Amino acid sequence: MAGLSKKQLEIRNLTLTDYIKAAICLLDDQTADARHQAAYTAGLLSVAEEGANRNVERGYFTATPKWRIRYADGTVGYQLYERKYAVEIAEKKKDEYGGSYTIEPVE
Repeated sequence: MAGLSKKQLEIRNLTLTDYIKAAICLLDDQTADARHQAAYTAGLLSVAEEGANRNVERGYFTATPKWRIRYADGTVGYQLYERKYAVEIAEKKKDEYGGSYTIEPVE
């Protein structure tokens, strides 16, 4: 971190904060079992430093898209990256959690 400019430090901090927010989403997913939550979270956080370095090299921050799936029975799930993946997961799980769902971006 020594020798980074103020802008580079801001990019690095935004990126690391974004990875933490994504990890929280994974851990808050009520539709995933604890074993999968831990594995996915560990995998995500294991590349956080690499992601921060990549964004610093590019000179700009790129957030990880995060999607919240709210099922009819009140259960909440999450999906990272593309919205289409959230739709696929929600379609597979909707009958188990009340029959319908809404998907919204997580800021």
